[in-house]
Amino acid sequence: MRKELDELKEKQKYFKLEDDVFAGSSIESFTISEKIVKVQIGWFNGLNNLKSISLPSHLLLNNFAVIDNKILIQKELNNHKKLIDIIIFGCRDIKSVSIPDEVQKIDESAFNGCDKLSSVTFGKNSMLELIEKLSFSNTALEEIEIPAKVSQIGDEAFSCCKQLHDVQFAKNCSISMIGNKAFFDTSLVEIVIPSSVTSIKKCAFANCSRLEYITFALNSQLIYIGEEAFMGTPIREIEIPSNVSK
Repeated sequence: MRKELDELKEKQKYFKLEDDVFAGSSIESFTISEKIVKVQIGWFNGLNNLKSISLPSHLLLNNFAVIDNKILIQKELNNHKKLIDIIIFGCRDIKSVSIPDEVQKIDESAFNGCDKLSSVTFGKNSMLELIEKLSFSNTALEEIEIPAKVSQIGDEAFSCCKQLHDVQFAKNCSISMIGNKAFFDTSLVEIVIPSSVTSIKKCAFANCSRLEYITFALNSQLIYIGEEAFMGTPIREIEIPSNVSK
């Protein structure tokens, strides 16, 4: 019994931040406690006034890392039991971001609503693989180049980025899927879909009121275009790849 009590006390020393835990708060600075071992998606809901994140020095090589007191990175084991870096939050007043090469995932809603964020850059050796749902939606992004190792752009990842007019994909990119409403209601004028893309989901480019030109790269592997993928666009002409079945 004593051993079980000791184990219970040990577990109680650590905790997770659940979603909406700060809802309605006006917090401007936040320090990650050594007792926090994990944060859930949505933990930052309500932190619209947060301007600074910090870590105790002894935590810098533990579960979390912070960039410029503005971006919070969580370290997690992936499906292959390998520790990876995931950007889980950016302060809502951030204006520009340079994503470290070692980051492999940008988590759901990480920069959603950062309405001053106009510039996001990636290094030539970026290891980024996943851009998750709503990760950059409702930002002031004007242009972006998707790194070569990104395999998926999640639902609404760049939706309602009304100033986003230029999206480029790195050479030899491996992206296979563009999610639902991924670029919904942006200012794209033209887009070249890489040959590696196999699926464009529902409303992926819908309501892009300036989008006139869509080009599919040579040897396109595209097999699926979702409903209303290009609804509400002034596309002048489009040549659908022969492999598309729907």
